[in-house]
Amino acid sequence: MNEYHQRHLAVTFRYIDTLLGEAMRILGAADAPSFARYIQDASPAQRQTVAAQVAELRETMLRIMSESGIASLEPGVSSLWAARGMLGAARDALAEIRPKAMRGYGALSEADIRRCNDIVAELDARLVKFGAELAPELVQVVSDPS
Repeated sequence: MNEYHQRHLAVTFRYIDTLLGEAMRILGAADAPSFARYIQDASPAQRQTVAAQVAELRETMLRIMSESGIASLEPGVSSLWAARGMLGAARDALAEIRPKAMRGYGALSEADIRRCNDIVAELDARLVKFGAELAPELVQVVSDPS
């Protein structure tokens, strides 16, 4: 295989690994039921079996890459950068709760408008605080009056 074939194989394996990780997260999501998206109907034994099968599949992909002389892809994205991006997207999603956006679903009373603004302010403050933990250097730059 030429270098492009090898890179395609490595990228495809990384994608498969991502999908397997998401499947594992879904099966183990019982620890976050407050906004559950999936019915947790997998038994502990099934989750354990799936985890073992995922591990075997990952080992197989690594073996195939090694046997094919394909170097593993190096991580290219900072986890802090990616997490900050997710927080930014969460803050952007809050815009959908602002009164201007909510009016598209029907009229809002003054009390509803205040409540929407309060919800956005409270959640945004928590997201900003969370972001400050991930990037304290950015908070200092923003809050530095000089």
